[in-house]
Amino acid sequence: MKLDHFEEVVAIAERGSMRAAARHLQIAQPALTRSLALLERELGAPCSNAAPAAWSRRRWARLS
Repeated sequence: MKLDHFEEVVAIAERGSMRAAARHLQIAQPALTRSLALLERELGAPCSNAAPAAWSRRRWARLS
């Protein structure tokens, strides 16, 4: 497990998307996806919600 993995997870959470996080980290989006998959495999649990952002917003609006 590398510190970079956690920095990437934080960037994804702060930026709200893989694309924006990859741009911020100045790495290719497929490389970020692979890195996240590796971290998830090491932890044995998902690190992110795979649902599209729009779906998540609608879902939270219904639950509020």
